[in-house]
Amino acid sequence: MNEYVVIAIVSTAVFVLALVRLSLKTFVKTSVQESIKHEFEVQRQQMREEFERQQNELESKDKFRLAALDKRMEIHQRAFALGQEMLPLVHAQTEKKISLLQKCEEFWNTSALYLTEEAREAFSLAKHYFGSYDIVHMVWKIDKREEHRADLEKAFSAIRDLPQKLIAITDKESSGRTIYIKGDNTIDAFGPKSKSSKVK
Repeated sequence: MNEYVVIAIVSTAVFVLALVRLSLKTFVKTSVQESIKHEFEVQRQQMREEFERQQNELESKDKFRLAALDKRMEIHQRAFALGQEMLPLVHAQTEKKISLLQKCEEFWNTSALYLTEEAREAFSLAKHYFGSYDIVHMVWKIDKREEHRADLEKAFSAIRDLPQKLIAITDKESSGRTIYIKGDNTIDAFGPKSKSSKVK
């Protein structure tokens, strides 16, 4: 075989081999790049979906919180209105007090869970003393010892201070501030002030 022919064959074989190696290297590089790109796209899509899921979850929770907050404010407002009704009736006839007590009980049974813990305690205490006020007052009238006077004033304070306490609680919840002007100041623990001045 001619020497030049051999050299040509070898050169061609080397060229083809180099070309194959280059093509294979390019193919592998492209495949790796495509694989990395695909994996990156998959991860990005997963992150986007996770972000959207969390965003939707947060929006749902925010809507729930806002709805619950609106409901809670509504319930505290109703508790405030009932508290406002208690004081003028604290020395009223039994029939009127029973009617208001029924409203308070109905409110308590349907709405107590919406009240904050502090508001529940304040409303429950005022409701209790409003219902038992006549008895506490009668005990003091029969026996005017200091402990009975203290019991009467404690009961009266729980009723009188309920609206103010509810305002303070809702202000704390909403980070606001409300000026509360007390209504009837002609009533105290012992009855209308014109009569209480005789109490010693």
